Amino acid sequence: MNILVMSYIDFEHPYGNHIRPYFLSRYLSEFGCNVSAICIRKGEKFDRLQFYERKWLNARPPFKYEYGLLDFDHLVRHLRPDVIYVHDTSFASLTLLLRKLSKLRLFKNRPIVADFHGSARLEASYNLPHSMRRHLLVTASTMIEKVAASNANLVITASDVLRSFVIYSYKVPPNKVFTVPNGVSTEHFFPLTKTRNEELRNNLGLSDRSVIVLTAPRMSAKPSDWSVKAIRIMYEVMSHLSSLKKDAILLIVGGGPRVSGSPPNVLYTGFVKNLNALLNIADLAVAPYPEELVCGGPRNKVLEYFACKVPVVSTKSGMYGIPEAKPYKYYVPTTFDHREIAERILATLSMDDESQQNMVNNAFHLIMTRYNWKKSAQLLQRKLVSMLEGGHSDY
Repeated sequence: MNILVMSYIDFEHPYGNHIRPYFLSRYLSEFGCNVSAICIRKGEKFDRLQFYERKWLNARPPFKYEYGLLDFDHLVRHLRPDVIYVHDTSFASLTLLLRKLSKLRLFKNRPIVADFHGSARLEASYNLPHSMRRHLLVTASTMIEKVAASNANLVITASDVLRSFVIYSYKVPPNKVFTVPNGVSTEHFFPLTKTRNEELRNNLGLSDRSVIVLTAPRMSAKPSDWSVKAIRIMYEVMSHLSSLKKDAILLIVGGGPRVSGSPPNVLYTGFVKNLNALLNIADLAVAPYPEELVCGGPRNKVLEYFACKVPVVSTKSGMYGIPEAKPYKYYVPTTFDHREIAERILATLSMDDESQQNMVNNAFHLIMTRYNWKKSAQLLQRKLVSMLEGGHSDY
């Protein structure tokens, strides 16, 4: 099966916003699919992946834009993909409109699959305060997402919650919407041995510290951003803990701008390529996201904690999109109050070994059986094969 992937995919950074198309493309190619990717930067090489410059998506003056489309049309004719798989609803809408309206008859008889890894409409409705900006964002997102959901041959969503939202909001037949959950790469994130963990902690001078980890995005745009709110609440938590547990230290991992006002027991690591090592030395990881926060699928940072068998303290929002994750079976729950977060951290750090092991083993089993990219890529491959074997509508 020949698959053409369209995305703001960036193969230099297999983490962050690009993680979904990155790993789905990689594992689809390993399962024998012939995958070509239109991406920003090629980055690391994979034997079975072909890369093409994102010419047609570059900003162009209107009188030049048609040449970009012609470039893309030639590429599609050359590659002859069985499926065009689009990882962004705005790209999917544009592609579908071009297929429907263009005199060039772009993508004729080629099924287009729209990947709803999130919904700007859903997230803006819950995450942003009432304002003209939110109204405009919701209106624009609704138009774009409706075109993508209504006209794509198949819609892929990152969670069952998002699947229900797409079906209900855009009146899409249920058999046309399929869930392929977010995951974690078990090649990149896995438990290290106790000896290796002790060696790493000694090398970092953390052998006598209780290490708490919070992974943050590479970028945090505004004070209202959810990642900034998570960091600020942890500042309050660590200030509160400074007198209760003097050996506790918080490592904030991420390459974005530092949030000012951090207490002495908070350290920034900056962007770390080998995140697995830092997660493994942690005694505990936190997902202190605001309780009203909604996202399209499972939160990859929590899944990475689970894959490394690190105990997790999380708000309900941190587990959004992971319906199997029951409190105390998979993680320790908390509200967004800094005192309660501190109490739950202390309780988790003092938890008996058997209870803690049961919890991290349950979470790890969830990763191995459902939330890993290989499993997700297998699900996607089977669904694409089923779609092609069953025929598809030419919208």
